[in-house]
Amino acid sequence: MAIEQRDLSVSFGDIIALLEAHPVVTGLVVVVVGGLFKWMWTRIFGGKDRRSESDPQALTKALHRYEELIETKDTLREAEEKVKDLSAALELTQSIARGGGELAKKAQALLDVFVAQPDDPTLPAQFDGLIDDYENGPVNDLIALAMGRGAVSFMNDSRGALAAYTRVTQLNQDHKEAQSMRHPALAAWRSDSGASGL
Repeated sequence: MAIEQRDLSVSFGDIIALLEAHPVVTGLVVVVVGGLFKWMWTRIFGGKDRRSESDPQALTKALHRYEELIETKDTLREAEEKVKDLSAALELTQSIARGGGELAKKAQALLDVFVAQPDDPTLPAQFDGLIDDYENGPVNDLIALAMGRGAVSFMNDSRGALAAYTRVTQLNQDHKEAQSMRHPALAAWRSDSGASGL
């Protein structure tokens, strides 16, 4: 079901102002957006990967757990962006997994790890392996994988997140989302490492 752009952007500034001023409204919006996202994810991905044959909602549940994890660390807008990026990367990963061959095995392994534990510390390395093997693939697919890698890295590996977003800007200098995500990743990396600048 497609939603027209104007329906989402008519009063976006007012919504952000309301969210910042009223924590209760923010909580309600998080619940509504989470429910809407869960419903959309189920409609799009329900039952498409091997692991979900036994549990059709496995990826949806794992993505929801990931969303809960990052909501404690990020603002609502940052959390929504990361969930969107990770969703696109997982959708592409599912497509790769259906393709067969060694690349498909790596893609399926990544999906299985994410379903088992959405904050698994091996996920960034698995994204890196998939990206390396997919290096000659379409640029938009590489960008989607790198944005997903940045999203899963942001919680525990700010340097890895920064590297992923930097890679996206190398592939597409005009990628506004990657540019905007580099700033919080850089700030987190500086905070984690005590660096004074790059």
